Amino acid sequence: MPRSAHGTLHDSFRRLIQAARDVPMAGRTLQFIGGVFVQTTRMYLKQAMERFGEVEVCHMGNRNNPEEEPPWVRFMTEKTAQDALDALNKGEVYVDGNQLKA
Repeated sequence: MPRSAHGTLHDSFRRLIQAARDVPMAGRTLQFIGGVFVQTTRMYLKQAMERFGEVEVCHMGNRNNPEEEPPWVRFMTEKTAQDALDALNKGEVYVDGNQLKA
């Protein structure tokens, strides 16, 4: 891929991530504050969340510095996000043996 095309794709991806950060973590989106580690895969996190309903976006954030850019998921509906949050708050959701916290 030519460098200019790669740069444009990279810039588009950065704008998408920034736009997602600008959306408040409420409603359909859950941000994780614990239980997601460097070895946690996007696929396993998404599968764990899909038990509550369809996931629109699963973003792993910065795995080496999750405080700077934490992982998050956005559900298709607020109800499924609330169901997931309720289960997370009860300590019922695990990925790779680690309890997820939102």
